[in-house]
Amino acid sequence: MLYPLINDAHKIHIVKDINKCECGYKFNSEIRVKRKTLRKIKFVDIRKVTCDKCFLNFHKS
Repeated sequence: MLYPLINDAHKIHIVKDINKCECGYKFNSEIRVKRKTLRKIKFVDIRKVTCDKCFLNFHKS
């Protein structure tokens, strides 16, 4: 199954909402969503996640 993931400089996070990831990492600091922010989000298989906090928080819920 494909999930929205965002690639940080070092890890791949699961996107929770338009501003944050599951672990609390904030990837969008702007009030409005810009096109360049949406281009960062890719739909990839969940097994590619490298952030442990995101993976554990995702499976808790």
